[in-house]
Amino acid sequence: MTIAEVEIPVPGAAMAGVLAVSRGTQPVPGVVLVHELFGLDGAIQDAATRLAGNGYAALAVDLFGHRGGRAVCLMRELAGMPSGHGAGSQVLADLESA
Repeated sequence: MTIAEVEIPVPGAAMAGVLAVSRGTQPVPGVVLVHELFGLDGAIQDAATRLAGNGYAALAVDLFGHRGGRAVCLMRELAGMPSGHGAGSQVLADLESA
């Protein structure tokens, strides 16, 4: 199995992630893992490793890192919710890049 830290180009930045793939030369299905409130932590990385062990290419992305960290990202989202100007469209663009 190969586990590597990667950078994914996203609009205006680079998003960090962890790519886990099983050994072999055959194409395999891919999965993008999206973290919960705690960000890209050991639990998400373990999930990527388990998926790779079951024959998937698993990419766990860090949606907070390139936006100033978890606290900054959450504050911006909460501040923008009443006006409908949260970061939802940016997050979707980042996931499409992954």
